[in-house]
Amino acid sequence: QNVIRFGIGPEKVFSIPPPVRTEKFRVREERKALRDRYGIPQDKRVVLSVAALNRVHKRTDYLIREVATLGQDYFLLLVGHVEDSSLESLARELLVDRFRFPHTPFETVEEIYSLADLFTVCSLAEGFCLAFVEAMSARLPVVAHDSHHFEWLIGDRRCLVDMSQEGDLARKIEQTLRDEKETEEIVSGNYDRAIGRFDWSVLKKKYLEMYERISHESLET
Repeated sequence: QNVIRFGIGPEKVFSIPPPVRTEKFRVREERKALRDRYGIPQDKRVVLSVAALNRVHKRTDYLIREVATLGQDYFLLLVGHVEDSSLESLARELLVDRFRFPHTPFETVEEIYSLADLFTVCSLAEGFCLAFVEAMSARLPVVAHDSHHFEWLIGDRRCLVDMSQEGDLARKIEQTLRDEKETEEIVSGNYDRAIGRFDWSVLKKKYLEMYERISHESLET
């Protein structure tokens, strides 16, 4: 919309999401076996975040503080490049042993989604945030910041909360994991939307149409 307002013709503008092979995230291995393999406690509610680990954009420090208020039943799993080493010290101070920063290759990241109970990234603004689509594809409950972008990306306002406020995320996590029936309904809807909007099998036609239009216009020029 901004580009069109700037004067670029709509016929020259493409808006196609990055595709996801959603079947990759349908892991068959049981959660118990996965947790044993990764050394994650069986008796904890595992909150997962897959993102660059920093304070400014992804706001990992906010996530650590929020999970710390939830008590001994919660465990935080932070997967991604550590851009701020002080985050590990903060996690050790506030969570003691209820956290891990595992190194997880992209080829096996789907296993991490399957051993968790809930997924979140705490950024207030994003260009896209593919990890939410991956979590939805893995049938994992998700919580995002309440913004127009994340409402568009996820498609269910019940997954949103104001992450600019201290304590709001912690309450939302507890509510999501407590209301099992409603959460299952939300997860099912998120899964269907992930496949219907972002799967490669759906988007490949749009990409081919884009390339064809560009090629055709280049030949005419």
